[in-house]
Amino acid sequence: MAQEGSIETLVLDLEGTLILNAANPVRRPGLFSFLEFCRSRFPRVVVFTAVEAGEFRQVATEMVETGDAPSWFVDVEHYCWDYRLSRYKDLRAIEGAVVGRTVIVDDAWQVVDPEQRQQWVEIVPMNEAMPGTDGELTRLTVVLGRLAKR
Repeated sequence: MAQEGSIETLVLDLEGTLILNAANPVRRPGLFSFLEFCRSRFPRVVVFTAVEAGEFRQVATEMVETGDAPSWFVDVEHYCWDYRLSRYKDLRAIEGAVVGRTVIVDDAWQVVDPEQRQQWVEIVPMNEAMPGTDGELTRLTVVLGRLAKR
């Protein structure tokens, strides 16, 4: 895991991490406050997902309109991972990010480059049965708070 206070870029997965999936964008409990925490504590927040830009912006806009995400989330940096071209989400694909000063929050360890796993913060995958009892974003606030630069 990255050293405390050294993180400049926080990379968030979308499906299974923040929402169930793009087709059924059920949000995790506490999403709005979690996103605000991330923006206030990390110099840079990006979304790295297999969901293409147009569909992501549509989901993000809906999340903002329903009050589940802060207004800035509509314009958050978005990087599309094409799993057909690359087996892993490579943090070097994030323009200007230094791998050693970047953390990725993802529900699937299989998509994190094995050489970058020390930069990975695990989140339990979201599923339809758990929204009412899901405390993962609260747990992550504590974990990420230890790594925050600001």
